[in-house]
Amino acid sequence: MSVPMYRNVCNLLSTRPNNFYPSAIKKPLIRWLTFLLFLFDVGIADAQINVWVENFSGANQGWNTDFTDCDGLPPGFAGVNGGRFEARGQEGSPCCPLPPNGNVSGGNYNEWVTNPINIGSYCRVNISVDYGTAGSNPFECSPGGPYTGVACNGTGQNPINQSHDQMVFEYRLDGGPWIQFRYVCGAGSGTATANNLVGSTIEIRIMPANKSEDEIYWFDNVRVQAPNPPTVTLPPDRVVCGGSAVGVNFTGTPAGVFFDWTNSNTNIGLGASGTGNLNFTAANVTTQEVATITVTPRTMPVCLGTPITFMITVNPRPAADKPPNETVCGGEPVDVTLTGTPGATFNWTNSNPAIGLGASGNGDISFTSANVATNQTGTITITPVLNGCQGPPQTFTITVSATPTLPPIAPLTRCAGQNVAVPLGGPPGTTYAWTNDNTAIGLPGSGTGNINFLGTAPNGVPEVGNITVTPTLGSCPGQPQTAVVTINPVPTVDPPAPVTVCGGEPINVTFTGNSSGATYNWINNNPSTGVSGSGSGDISATANNVVGVTTSTITVTPTENGCPGTPRTVMVTVNPTPTVNQAPDVTRCAGQTASVNFTGVGGGNYNWVNDNPSIGLGASGTGNISFTTAAPGGVQNTATITVTPVNGNCIGQPMMFMVTVNPLPLLDPIPNLTVCGGIRLMCSFCRRPIPLPLTGPTTTPKRALGAVAAATSAPARPT
Repeated sequence: MSVPMYRNVCNLLSTRPNNFYPSAIKKPLIRWLTFLLFLFDVGIADAQINVWVENFSGANQGWNTDFTDCDGLPPGFAGVNGGRFEARGQEGSPCCPLPPNGNVSGGNYNEWVTNPINIGSYCRVNISVDYGTAGSNPFECSPGGPYTGVACNGTGQNPINQSHDQMVFEYRLDGGPWIQFRYVCGAGSGTATANNLVGSTIEIRIMPANKSEDEIYWFDNVRVQAPNPPTVTLPPDRVVCGGSAVGVNFTGTPAGVFFDWTNSNTNIGLGASGTGNLNFTAANVTTQEVATITVTPRTMPVCLGTPITFMITVNPRPAADKPPNETVCGGEPVDVTLTGTPGATFNWTNSNPAIGLGASGNGDISFTSANVATNQTGTITITPVLNGCQGPPQTFTITVSATPTLPPIAPLTRCAGQNVAVPLGGPPGTTYAWTNDNTAIGLPGSGTGNINFLGTAPNGVPEVGNITVTPTLGSCPGQPQTAVVTINPVPTVDPPAPVTVCGGEPINVTFTGNSSGATYNWINNNPSTGVSGSGSGDISATANNVVGVTTSTITVTPTENGCPGTPRTVMVTVNPTPTVNQAPDVTRCAGQTASVNFTGVGGGNYNWVNDNPSIGLGASGTGNISFTTAAPGGVQNTATITVTPVNGNCIGQPMMFMVTVNPLPLLDPIPNLTVCGGIRLMCSFCRRPIPLPLTGPTTTPKRALGAVAAATSAPARPT
């Protein structure tokens, strides 16, 4: 440990009164402080900065020399060589005088010395110098050195002159005495150091002396270094509220740095001075208090860095006045003015947003209360804030009484004569007052309570009434709702006349009534007439060809605007239209009887006409036909018979068939013939010759032979 450090310890203890440290602890305290200083001297690895450096590679950084070459022999030299300072054959003191210049008086200092170096801005500095020896002549060391300023009594009279080589390293602070920090006797190399030096200026002196031109002392890298001064990081200014915890942790360099602080205003709740981080509870001030905190970083041995300052502001906590509780109806405006410490902001929270107020906000409270279904109460908590400081909260309540709310009433449409009930869906306990702008619907102009009446439309046109209903619950009236009630008149249908038609004929029924806009819907109990089972509007159909008389009862209901009138019925009767089956054509020989029996469906009569009465049948008639055919003139006679089935007023489709009458053939008289047996006879009405028996003469009857061709002249050939 360097002498100045010990001096600091002693000064620290000596500046205290004699009785400040009890004798029982003074010596142990000195030992502990010395030990701590030793730790800082050898153990704290401060980052070093160069205060002054000479490495002999450039310009002179500020130094001078004074060397004596006693023997004057070459190659004696003292100066910069090869990037270092060398001393070769520089006897000076204590090696002077030497032959051949023994007349040179001794006592000269061989010295390299710096100009004063300013170190006042550093807590402490360190010196380091690299050194070594070179040359072929052995370096010698005489005991008892170092020898500086030695007077020489002549050659050979002092062994030091011829047997000693040395290099002495010294410094001095503030122009004081020189202090040796390294002595090299004879050969050697290393680094000379001196640490923890404190002062305003420092000078370094190096004194090499060697007795031979073959001996070289050299030194290089003369450095004055200082650890970086301790620093403290500037913390931000703090603004806190009275009564709140305050913590400020200081950081800086190097590791292990101490932080000494002072406080300009103890009213904030912090003492006037101290060391280390700040941890305190701010005072509950009534007015704003501002303190300036000055922090000085310090290392051991005592080295102070640049102080920093920051502000701690303690603001008082504001107060809020307590508002009175309020009760309002739903839908009413609510305005609460918040008062307290001037300049304060009033933040508030609401425990029940159902009252219509948000969950939180600030400033005066102004809102329209919600139309609640049941009474709702919100607890409002007000917290005053001023300069970032919250004051004690205040609470009050806002109660919103249920205001009855009617849901929208859907428009109602009813028919005259129907009951009308307007649904009113307010909460239990609600009363209702209403007005009606059209009494023609069957409701008075105003009233209270539920709305229930028999609808009317006395003018035969739809009647529309606007009913405005206002609900009230307790003392809180709700928003009115309007119900639109439309009463439609009931249509009628005129009694339709019964309809009778034949099968296949059109069925047309037209409906009329008291309203041109009515719709006539009908149903038919017997679709077999040809009218469908149901329909709308006038009836237009084709009657089925029924077998027997078929009747439908059709019920028609007039409807307009959804209002059905009184139903009426109309009878539709379909008589069967008779049919006649197709009769086959008839071919007869004249004089034969022709009979045709008619069949068909639907009963009734069969009327017929004959387009050729010459066949033996009259021109017209009714029923089946039976007559004796005729073919006058001996030629074929043809007639077309058209038969029409008739049943009452229903006439069926005609049917036609043909009657053909063929005339009978006539033979002229044939005389008797007498022929021989075996003779072939030829006759015109025979298909082949008639062989006659060969038994003898045969007489052929006249009738049988009458057809024999009289013109046959050729003899008959035997068969």
